[in-house]
Amino acid sequence: MIGVVTWLMLMVVTYCLAGFYVSIIRWLVDEQADPELWAVISVGIAVTNLVAMITINTMLLGFLAYGLAGIAYLMAVLLSTGLVMHKMQDIWNNDELVKRLKS
Repeated sequence: MIGVVTWLMLMVVTYCLAGFYVSIIRWLVDEQADPELWAVISVGIAVTNLVAMITINTMLLGFLAYGLAGIAYLMAVLLSTGLVMHKMQDIWNNDELVKRLKS
């Protein structure tokens, strides 16, 4: 029973985290944020993903029930990383922004 409750809590956290990532990325797009802000947010998301994945994988070693939560979180990681990478590609393809960053 405790395993099921913990698994459900992890699922809720996973979906909230995915929604949080998507809302941050939407805000950055809407505000047309500076490339510097994008870089900071990207690093923050990457570090958060790394810590969360290590935590979930550690739990997976003890409880097979976390498998679905791990898959759901991996999907959230891929979605957020894909959106960030797509935006970063747009930034680096913009010559004016690249010149400003290099100066």
